[in-house]
Amino acid sequence: MVDGVSWRILFDDLQTAYRQLLTGETLQLPAKTSAAKVWAEHLQTYAHSAELRTELAWWQQQLQGVEVALPADNPQGGQQNRHALTVRTQLNKELTRQLLQDAPAAYRTQVNDLLLTALARVMVRWTGADSTLIQLEGHGREELFDGIDLTRTVGWFTSLYPAKLTPVADLGGSLKQIKEQLRAIPNKGIGFGALAHLGDEAARKTLSQLPVPCLTFNYLGQFDGSFTEADGALFVPSSEAAGDELDANAPLANQLALNGQVYGGELNLGWTFSREMFNEATIQGLADDYALELQALIAHCCQTGNHGITPSDFPLARLSQAQLDGLPLAPQSIEDLYPLSPMQQGMLFHAVYEETTGDYINQLRLDVEGLDPERFHQAWQAAVDAHDILRTRFVWQGELENPVQVVSKHAQMPYSLHDLRVHPQRDQNLQTLADTERQNLNLSASTLLRLVIARIDATVIT
Repeated sequence: MVDGVSWRILFDDLQTAYRQLLTGETLQLPAKTSAAKVWAEHLQTYAHSAELRTELAWWQQQLQGVEVALPADNPQGGQQNRHALTVRTQLNKELTRQLLQDAPAAYRTQVNDLLLTALARVMVRWTGADSTLIQLEGHGREELFDGIDLTRTVGWFTSLYPAKLTPVADLGGSLKQIKEQLRAIPNKGIGFGALAHLGDEAARKTLSQLPVPCLTFNYLGQFDGSFTEADGALFVPSSEAAGDELDANAPLANQLALNGQVYGGELNLGWTFSREMFNEATIQGLADDYALELQALIAHCCQTGNHGITPSDFPLARLSQAQLDGLPLAPQSIEDLYPLSPMQQGMLFHAVYEETTGDYINQLRLDVEGLDPERFHQAWQAAVDAHDILRTRFVWQGELENPVQVVSKHAQMPYSLHDLRVHPQRDQNLQTLADTERQNLNLSASTLLRLVIARIDATVIT
């Protein structure tokens, strides 16, 4: 039994072997990685760890009392595979490109965040509840154990876990809130399955009594690269029927299953349900509403001025959403946020409250012969562009309990050029210039580095 990642591994190996045999090369495939058996043994131990016992309480708190029922047209209808029907939501190539490339930058999200935000908003409108409970399906290959590498391991590692998603009225607020709700799930949900199937009797019983989602969501990602001739692909998917995957009398995996992928540059999502439980028009209306919601969300994220950051973007800073919103900075300008070291805190305290001393300001002054000022300026700007620490400022105002360091995505290094070649009091002016620069350091400026050049004769600058 193999999962989606395994198919990619097998497909790549098949193409590699085919090429090697065609050209007469020795058949040689990349080395295998950790065995599925080894992973399973580690997972057994992990299910009984102290970390998972703590996680059990988190799942209880999240899922207790959540409403899960869907407004079925016939709640007693059969749910066997023979009743299965699939309707589709599809985005054209331009909207798909915006979804994959442009929209995630606005709120530092992943494609999954956008897809689930739109889905949550559609579901709460349909059910009338404040939240929706969705069963998420992941690849299950999380990096939990040192020395275990599953990158080329063939098997079935899929993980299933519930996620309670609560949108708000506006699009931006919904995206930020659901992004945080998804980030709060421990280790991308793999602990839920470990507890539910491998945990002790008490853990299994506890989870079995919690609400079970009636909707499953699985986004499989982009498949274009695997079948593109430009990328060296030898094969493309066949249009022939592959036959039934499951027995007609076997139960459907869930009341409603939403599976999506990108192929041919277009996002395609299939809504699978029982025609005995839901009318086709009901689910088609839901699929159409989802397409409109996705388009609205993409348009919102691509509109200039719609940006946002959330606490999970900067975990070291440990700031609330209100504190982030109160920062005197444009969200799109921030590269990173993190706390000060104890020594930095002390230095900042003295620098702010004893402004005139300049005890912690370093000023380097030297004479250079034959220097091109503009090229020197460009070299320093390149250094600022390359190194985060040279684009770091301090912020301590507002609602912050402790000061933080803010790394700007871009910063223009302050630069000035003075011509003192014919000035009668050149040395005195140089000293005044140096004193002024040292005294006027703004600790909240986008970069704390400044470059001042003064020409003192035809060949020498300082």
